[in-house]
Amino acid sequence: MKRGIISSTAAGAAAATLLATLLWGAPAFAAMAAIETVQALENESDEAVEEAIHRAVQAAVRGALAMGLPRVELRGARILRGAVSVQILARDAESGEIEQESTGTVAPESPEEPTL
Repeated sequence: MKRGIISSTAAGAAAATLLATLLWGAPAFAAMAAIETVQALENESDEAVEEAIHRAVQAAVRGALAMGLPRVELRGARILRGAVSVQILARDAESGEIEQESTGTVAPESPEEPTL
């Protein structure tokens, strides 16, 4: 008979835990991703570098939006041999504030482009 009492107690505890989770809600987790994009350089002129950075940022933002992460922060851009590399940090709207060391932040409602 002790086995029946122990299983009833365990089942009751599990039910109470489930009920508490449903009543108070499960914790929400914020989504965040670092996205790095590389674009080829046509030549090493300033205009070509700016255009490649612009294309890389656009590609990274499209990727973030495809993942459902509407807020992006430009974390850095590097000029490589024959290419540029751009890294963004993307997050969902529920995430808290991102570190303030950024070079620019863009939200979908923002008419401005990120500062480079």
